Amino acid sequence: MKTTIDNINPLSKRTATIALPDGKNFIRICLYPDAGIAYLSCSFSLSGHMPFVDAIDRLDYVRVEEVKTYDNDYATARLLCSGDHCLARLLEDILNIMEAHL
Repeated sequence: MKTTIDNINPLSKRTATIALPDGKNFIRICLYPDAGIAYLSCSFSLSGHMPFVDAIDRLDYVRVEEVKTYDNDYATARLLCSGDHCLARLLEDILNIMEAHL
């Protein structure tokens, strides 16, 4: 199964939507580089996917600060990013993490 980047906002280059081919799971990433913060909005509950969250937290340039699960179909995560090109690096790494853990 190949995960692909579905949409990148060409105006800001600070948001992207990543989807699995099954159409069931997707993540929208919004990056606020001045604050060093990224938000993930997920179409699934993160409480049932803690290995996915842990894998993101193990990245050397990101720290998972907060995870909120609202129901089985929606959750958010707040990440603290460090270093240049955080969104580009996160997009590349999260594709592999999604394929491995979702």
